[in-house]
Amino acid sequence: MNKLFRIDQCLKLAQRWEILKTISTSKFIPNKLEALKRVLSYRQCLKETGFYIDIGNVCNSKCIFCSTGNKNRNGCAPTEKGHFMDFELFKKILDYLEKQHFLHTNNNQMVALYNWGEPMLHPEFERFMDYITRKKRHISLSTNGIFLPKFSDKFDASCVSFFRLSMCGFSQKSYDKIFMSDFEQCKKNIASVVHEFRAHGCIGYFTLIFHVYQFNTHEIKAAAEFARSLHIGFWPVWAFLVDGERALKYHNRELPVDYLTLMSQYLFHGSHPRGPVNTCSFTDICINPDGDLNVCVMFPKPIGSLFNMTPESLQAYYATSEFCKTCKAAGVPRIQCEDNDEFDLPSLSYFL
Repeated sequence: MNKLFRIDQCLKLAQRWEILKTISTSKFIPNKLEALKRVLSYRQCLKETGFYIDIGNVCNSKCIFCSTGNKNRNGCAPTEKGHFMDFELFKKILDYLEKQHFLHTNNNQMVALYNWGEPMLHPEFERFMDYITRKKRHISLSTNGIFLPKFSDKFDASCVSFFRLSMCGFSQKSYDKIFMSDFEQCKKNIASVVHEFRAHGCIGYFTLIFHVYQFNTHEIKAAAEFARSLHIGFWPVWAFLVDGERALKYHNRELPVDYLTLMSQYLFHGSHPRGPVNTCSFTDICINPDGDLNVCVMFPKPIGSLFNMTPESLQAYYATSEFCKTCKAAGVPRIQCEDNDEFDLPSLSYFL
């Protein structure tokens, strides 16, 4: 445990040093004192309600335990491949969230530009970033590292407060099982993302999210060393079924045998108890590329236009929705509510 604590502390200190260097040298951060205050506020913004604006439900990965990736893997029809959000709609969405007080005036809430898609695939990604940065909102991003766009000299990443860098293992063999992409290229792209965003003023926290499967536990140590080399955080998480429809079928014992067999070979699902729950942590606001609200971050199921919703009507929906009652009765929220998906410290200490 002491070894694990030292590794964690070293990673945090290294990243904080990188953030301080960025603040002191970046042309995108003219107000150094304000930047320091913003870094101190990140801890608070991580506690605030999250907003997921899917600027594109298009992904280049083929994760079999994700609804988007599973469609990619099985050759979905063109109408199911997803699409990108229009920039003018994005502006209207942010304005409406502020007007209806979904977004608070204290700017402590993070706006994630992803949910079911890879945000940097959007052909106007930089334009979206510029608009939300001018509003001085905290931005959360995520990438699998398969694709890295080219950024202009004017690209401003100073409002990115949290960046998830996902890996499904640390070998080509692991990537062949999940992402079905080039491991070495992804590794190179992830290093480039950290370098590029720091160079463009990012003073947020990068974290390498390592999805732990039964077949990649021996790769955890190498991934941790990779994170250390980039001076970023390392966060192993138990891989789980990021697919609301299949999760519902799993808890109701309705999944096909072949899919259950794959889960039993890949996932550590045996520790998840079954049974109903009364609470749910999936209720962060999730907006799809058409401007509709999805029921939650686990189910890409539209419940109506954002522009017909208020914070009060949305809470009323969650309190009375038959769909939510069915989901909680099946115990789907246990995936994150009661069974924290984070890798526990004793397990991590063992594998390191």
